Amino acid sequence: MGKAEENKQHKRLSLLNTAFELFTTKGVNKTSISEISEQAGIAQGTFYLYFADKGAVTQALLARVSYQLLDDAVTACERASAPMDFPDKMIFVIDHIIEALRTDTLMLRFLERSFVWPCLDKIEAS
Repeated sequence: MGKAEENKQHKRLSLLNTAFELFTTKGVNKTSISEISEQAGIAQGTFYLYFADKGAVTQALLARVSYQLLDDAVTACERASAPMDFPDKMIFVIDHIIEALRTDTLMLRFLERSFVWPCLDKIEAS
């Protein structure tokens, strides 16, 4: 990866991290694109090179957070020492996600009713 591509990824990640911080402390509706850009140290016009609008950055964050929750739960399930059949694994994963959200109320507040099951559309299609 070249330096220009690294800079692009760094800016996008900075925008995502800043948006997440603001969304979880102030709320999505009370956060503006100009606040996200300013706190990320990126010009507001540059924001639009990465995201069409605040909804697009919100969707990217919802997918990232949802994927991380699911990935953490699956990893914990794989590391569990007791053998489990499929229903037990599903219960374990769901319990793990519930516990993670119970202990991280800021994340829970951000997700509200918008939890995204990563790749669910691909699973349903198959």
